[in-house]
Amino acid sequence: IGTYKHNYTKILLLIVQFKLIKKQLEILEKSGLKTERIIFSPEATGLAASRLLKITEHSGVPEAILNIDHSSSDFVVACRNKILFIRSIPIGSTQLKDEKNNCAPKFFEEVKKSYEAYQSEDIDKNPAVLALCAPDTEQPNFRQGLEAAVNLQLRPVSFIRNLQASS
Repeated sequence: IGTYKHNYTKILLLIVQFKLIKKQLEILEKSGLKTERIIFSPEATGLAASRLLKITEHSGVPEAILNIDHSSSDFVVACRNKILFIRSIPIGSTQLKDEKNNCAPKFFEEVKKSYEAYQSEDIDKNPAVLALCAPDTEQPNFRQGLEAAVNLQLRPVSFIRNLQASS
């Protein structure tokens, strides 16, 4: 995929059935859409957050982005519209909302592990802010638990408020 600095090589290995990809590309083609690039979902999320929300555009300091989706979450570190680190977490908003499971402590631990993994790889400076892209984080003590897990300032952001659409 490329290099970052002189000692860090980015490699992504995906094993996918060719028939599956070909079928999806044919669907897009039949609908009149031309595919120019296929991108890994967490990378797309990180790039969208970085560019649309102008999280890391001007600063030379990396920013952590935590995108909580329906069934999983992605911890991304980006700097100057480039993805430096991605780690998927198999806990999403559905599990977090289900109070019977009490997934929040496990989720906080996974976010902490993600941040520690980034730090241990010595890729770049440590982020100062964690941008939280999530549909619902109003659970009691959720934000405080998240801030405590990574010891970063939390910055809630919304994709919906920053997207422009026209008809």
